Amino acid sequence: PAFRQALTFAWTYPDTQWVINHLDSKAFDQFADPVGQALQSALEGSKSALFTDSWEIKLNATNKIWTPGFDKTFASTFGYDIIPFMDAGLDSFPDVRYDYMLHMDEYVTNGFYKPYVEKCKELGAWSRVQCLSAPADVMTTYSLVDIPETEAMLNNPNFSRIVSSSACLSSKPLVSSETFTCMYGFPATYLRQEQTADLKLVADALFAQGVNQHFYHGMPYQPKGTDTIDFFATTYFGPGGSLTQELPAFNAYMEKVSGLMQRGKTYSDVAVYIPYEDGVMKGAYPPERQRVWVWGEYELRYIHPPEEIAGYHPLWINRHFLMQAEFKNGKLIVGDAAFSTLYIDVEYMDVRTLMRILELAQEGLPVCLKRRPKQPGHLKAETYDHLITELLALRNVSANFNAVTDHPPLIQGDSLPGYWCRVEEDGTHLLFLAQPLSTYLTYPLYSG
Repeated sequence: PAFRQALTFAWTYPDTQWVINHLDSKAFDQFADPVGQALQSALEGSKSALFTDSWEIKLNATNKIWTPGFDKTFASTFGYDIIPFMDAGLDSFPDVRYDYMLHMDEYVTNGFYKPYVEKCKELGAWSRVQCLSAPADVMTTYSLVDIPETEAMLNNPNFSRIVSSSACLSSKPLVSSETFTCMYGFPATYLRQEQTADLKLVADALFAQGVNQHFYHGMPYQPKGTDTIDFFATTYFGPGGSLTQELPAFNAYMEKVSGLMQRGKTYSDVAVYIPYEDGVMKGAYPPERQRVWVWGEYELRYIHPPEEIAGYHPLWINRHFLMQAEFKNGKLIVGDAAFSTLYIDVEYMDVRTLMRILELAQEGLPVCLKRRPKQPGHLKAETYDHLITELLALRNVSANFNAVTDHPPLIQGDSLPGYWCRVEEDGTHLLFLAQPLSTYLTYPLYSG
């Protein structure tokens, strides 16, 4: 009971309903078994997807998401007692918070996401999941599910590149999106006054980040006799709205582009190491970047690939995928991706990642290392600095990107628009160019 969190709005209202313990697979099973039984008839016929929304249990400023036994498994893994640091406040100890978040990642992944995916398979359904804002390395978490899903505009479109990168590196053909959430602000801003041109800005921004399936958000389904068909966190697509006249043409555009973006596989060239360690070490976002649903830098809400490699169709990569990757015939191969170069510009890097990158570089992988990273975590590996020195001594490692790259970019020019490329089996390249105003789109849009 000491660890419980109450739901603010629940199906059981006005009675209290508790948040399940996402760190305990037994709690998930207790919840999922009756729900799965209730869904049996709905899952008959053609295959369905079961959807999980974004993580909305915030790792707030107290940093005290917890489950019984966490301290014992933590001590066994990291070799020290975390309780004194938690009592004093983890935000005063970034290196300890890094270890805490690594351990939290294990609990969240094994306590919730893996059991969820297995339950969906057991029920004969696809798992369609928004992993965003979970206290985990979400690139890895997204790789577990059948259909990784993003969201915009309550989440900026740039985040979607994390989702589509994970999909490419784990050979997932679909990248879906809960699209058009609160374009103009939260809640219910300009409801029934939306403009189709603004919708196209959002759609283009998402296509340019690799999204190829959209779920409009939307028009709520309500039982007969209820008093409203409005929903406070959405764009209104129902009857009598401002979009009605232009919606058929807009839907045709969405259908056409989505269909083309589902053909072939995502084009890959340069892999960019994602700054997950940086986010964990930094802690909370500054107040101007926080929202009710956004708290910590570990959420990676505002990251973009470097401008100097924009034309090389950069995709994110993390430790999980580097461990899986193989260097074959001059390419770093993982999932559907074949990378020519690894680009790194981070302040912190886990020692396990550094060791793997050194192995790959010794095999011949070109690496652009823009700066010398530092080691996160409370207990340091004595070999860390030596590993970096050994890496920098290799001829195929340089801080100069042009020194390790021997071919031109896929697309080049001044002020490149957002874009995405798919490659079909016969080598045909399908290139989507977004309207320029959608590049670097951020919440909220200004109407018109």
